[in-house]
Amino acid sequence: MPQSQILPEQISGKWIWLNGPEQAGGAHVFFRRNLPLYETPGLAELWVAAHAYYQVFVNGRFCASGPTPHPRAERAAYAKHVDISHLLEVGTNHIAVHVFNPHLPLAGMCQAPDGLWLQLDIDGEPTLWTDEKWLCHRAICFPDTGLRVSSVDVFCEHLDFRLYPFDWSTREKWGPTSQDGQGTVQGMDPASNLNRTAWQTPNIMYAPDFQFGALDSDNSVQRILDSNPYTAIADIGTYQQRKEALWISYGAAPGRQRAGVYAAETYVYCPPGDQQVGYCICDEPYRLYINDVLISEQAVPPPPIRCSSRRVAIEPLRPQDLVNQEFEAVLKPGWNHIVIAQETLTENSGVLILWPDLPVGALAVFQKPDFSSTPGWSVTGPLRTPLSLFHPGFPFDQLTKTNFNPGETWPQDISAFYLSCVYEPSPGKPASALNLPYKMKEKDYLIFDFGQTILAYPCLKAIGNDGDILDVICGEHYLNDEVIAYENRQRRNTSTLTFATGYPCEWISSVPKGFRYIMVVARRVKQRITLVQLGSWMPAIEPLSQGSFDSPDKTLNAIWQVGCNTLATTIQGVYIDSPTKDQTQCIPDAMIQSWAGYYAYGIADQAAQALESFAHTQLETGEFNALSPSGLFQAVPDYSLLWPVWLYRHIMYTGDTAFLKKMMPVLANLLAYYDRMAEYPDGPLGDMHDYLGTYCFLDHGVIDREGICTGLNAIYCRALFCASWLAAQAELPDQAQIYKHRVAKVSQEIHELTWVPDDGLYADGFHDGAVSPYKSWQSNVLAIYGGIAQPEQYETIWQHFFSDDEPYELFSAGEANNPYFKHFLLEAAFALGKNAWAMRLIKHYWGKMVEAGATTWWELFDPDNPASKLRMCSKCHGYGVSPNVFLISELVGIRPAAPGMRMVFFNPMPLAVPWVKAGIPTPHGHINVEWQMRADGVFEAAISATYPLEVIPILNPKIAETAILSVSEKVAILAQDES
Repeated sequence: MPQSQILPEQISGKWIWLNGPEQAGGAHVFFRRNLPLYETPGLAELWVAAHAYYQVFVNGRFCASGPTPHPRAERAAYAKHVDISHLLEVGTNHIAVHVFNPHLPLAGMCQAPDGLWLQLDIDGEPTLWTDEKWLCHRAICFPDTGLRVSSVDVFCEHLDFRLYPFDWSTREKWGPTSQDGQGTVQGMDPASNLNRTAWQTPNIMYAPDFQFGALDSDNSVQRILDSNPYTAIADIGTYQQRKEALWISYGAAPGRQRAGVYAAETYVYCPPGDQQVGYCICDEPYRLYINDVLISEQAVPPPPIRCSSRRVAIEPLRPQDLVNQEFEAVLKPGWNHIVIAQETLTENSGVLILWPDLPVGALAVFQKPDFSSTPGWSVTGPLRTPLSLFHPGFPFDQLTKTNFNPGETWPQDISAFYLSCVYEPSPGKPASALNLPYKMKEKDYLIFDFGQTILAYPCLKAIGNDGDILDVICGEHYLNDEVIAYENRQRRNTSTLTFATGYPCEWISSVPKGFRYIMVVARRVKQRITLVQLGSWMPAIEPLSQGSFDSPDKTLNAIWQVGCNTLATTIQGVYIDSPTKDQTQCIPDAMIQSWAGYYAYGIADQAAQALESFAHTQLETGEFNALSPSGLFQAVPDYSLLWPVWLYRHIMYTGDTAFLKKMMPVLANLLAYYDRMAEYPDGPLGDMHDYLGTYCFLDHGVIDREGICTGLNAIYCRALFCASWLAAQAELPDQAQIYKHRVAKVSQEIHELTWVPDDGLYADGFHDGAVSPYKSWQSNVLAIYGGIAQPEQYETIWQHFFSDDEPYELFSAGEANNPYFKHFLLEAAFALGKNAWAMRLIKHYWGKMVEAGATTWWELFDPDNPASKLRMCSKCHGYGVSPNVFLISELVGIRPAAPGMRMVFFNPMPLAVPWVKAGIPTPHGHINVEWQMRADGVFEAAISATYPLEVIPILNPKIAETAILSVSEKVAILAQDES
């Protein structure tokens, strides 16, 4: 096992933490320790683990981050290994760690316990580890924003440098000058604002064990933090608020509590009176009334019946709890009464109401219907009245109220506020000619382009005055001269920095962010803010062995490279769906990513870790979580049934029989579950919506998924076929026979139920005693993919849905067009021998995406609609990388003939391109392939390998007659019947 994948021989470190006042927005804790060295170390190996986000600094240099999320976070954590030999020096060294635990169940991470574990071995001996000698600080410089980035993500970050312990990660003088009974330690240097904050010894400490906090080796691909600069300054300009926005925050209310129901009212005057469209932007339960009419509400619980008079805890809303933010309201001539009641979980989140068709200032707010009244809102709470019992006649006048004047403060939801602004580029000198440092005045903005979507830690250095505010907006979409701060009205991209006088403020985001562009906005500036530096720290992939592809076709070369870019970004500690979506690992995406990752980056151990991660989610019933590691549970039957297909691919590539045998009980439990859920034993799967709460996914777009679904059962058949093969490889012949028998019965039953002879197509399903009227192209492709369709039906199906000419697909265009399902289409096409057609489709679809500007693959794309390149979707989505697979397995022609890549087929496509050169990493070494069609019509190929390899050529008979195959000494050519 590589050094980077093992734990220290002797575990000395303990889990430590500093408890303190709980924050709804999570906990930021700084840790630090001195390390004196009297000679330069030969090898310094650092291991670090935390269940939540962490950053490690050695002598002030950012050197490691994490975590790799663990599927059993309450029991174990992955320990990251880093060689820090080059960062240490003779004298006093400084080890510092920033840990941020949002205390939330996230799509890509379990809700995790607090704790940091660290150990440094020098020349093989434990030298420093987490224990009672470390100093800790609850970082109050990160005030609670009360706003989540999205409903499945962390809280928005606000760093107040006025409370920040500058140089906490680099200072030498950490020794205590005084210590009180609470263990408080003060910094020594009176010139440093280390003195402003208390440093303490840990008040929680325990040894890692198998009951809680056990350490696991991290087998994911190793990544090293690398400074990643922007490629260009894309724009410079100023912004102005042009659209009306009203906002409210409850933080100033007397008796303020963390959770409770608060209410606010105001009056606005409208001379014309009109029906207006508005947006109520709020992440918590609320009711909005205008003129005593309920305009909008979200996640209001039912009225209480014999339950506790107070809700003890309020859970963060789930994605399905959020309602459409858009509403319509009639603003009558004269005074209009607006009331909002909100059940708050976090400190200051509040609500923002956007009126996109009204100019700024159109709705001045007053506490009474009188222009001489106090401006602002009347706020009261916390209330004993539950939100469900709140009504328009609420007696505000009888209660103690406080004033909230939005004109005196900024909205908490600054991302939503920027929806009300317009951005105007500055005339004159082009932005591309600018350089940093750059002085910014109030309302200036700069936009930086990093060339492609990345997952990285944005960072900057700037100098300003006390109370100045910079907003840093990190996003993928640069439209109308701005980087979109609030994408699709569901994802906030803004971090906020408040400056302190006298210190150069250096910021690194607490969590990695997905972005291509960074827009820096000077929101509040007294004089000037000097932006000194801007960049990012990106965890760069360190593959064991990188693959390569080259040909005279520039489009195919670009497709290969964009796929590699996408993989490099989405293969993190897990296979994430996208840097800007859920940042989570889901079964079908990870299946495609890992398969492409074998050929592009030689990654195998991480695929095994991912497969096992989903195995850990298995319920007692046998069902899987569609996401893992994840704090959310989602049952999607086609996702679960793709796990055996993924396992089959992994075993074919690696030949890891020991891992297969470890997974066989999981596989058996999964398929036993679906057999129990079938219409009858060994029968097809029926409608599981009532049980699972969801239908199968299959693909974006319109598919009839009710009843006995053809597409789902086709994937079930594919899973059973793979399971039969896997059981045979695991030397379980009886189990293999069971799956073989079952797949034959299910496929025959689905064929009889859903095949429509008059149309020559399969219906989407069978329900309510009848065949579905829908016959989608996805269902018919999956019927081929799953072995339900009969050979004599292939051509009829194909001719109905596909063409030999562009756009090749007759029914897949439109908003639902995406690269995900094309993976299944391409597999079916290559299986049917339509290799040339499939390669043309790859060039057409992915090539058009490259022409549209893709540097990583997009979540959705329609090559027939040029405007789709402006669509607000993920611009880096892992499920789009399947061409990296097919360029190697079909065009180059190398695919496994037996598990483990020690025996491969060589079945190239010499008529597709004149020549190719490819390097193919495998678990045992490297394969190099070069072939060409010479001018005289002779096919010539050279195959070499760094390990013993057997090759079975499969060539067109006309080409084979004159073909010249040359191999290195470790490569043997076999006839096909020798295999």
